[in-house]
Amino acid sequence: MYLENNDAVVKQTMNQLAGDRLQGRAYAWNTYAYNTPKKMLYHNGSSFGHSSWIALYPNQKVGIFIVTNVVTADSQSRLNELSNRIIDRLNI
Repeated sequence: MYLENNDAVVKQTMNQLAGDRLQGRAYAWNTYAYNTPKKMLYHNGSSFGHSSWIALYPNQKVGIFIVTNVVTADSQSRLNELSNRIIDRLNI
């Protein structure tokens, strides 16, 4: 829905509302490197022994969703790293 939709409301939800060139916030998304070719919109979380990560790379038209049954102090940062490695491997 977010990557292929031309609806104005859907596009608006991905506009950065606050932050700087590196990190910020859109409506329901965190943003990273927003004004670069590797722009990423993401959300993460954990509960009941599970960690999750969803990332959209709009310029590459790729979305990644990862869920694991592991929760550690660095789960979220490791899922972020994995997501970025996948994008790097795709070379898009």
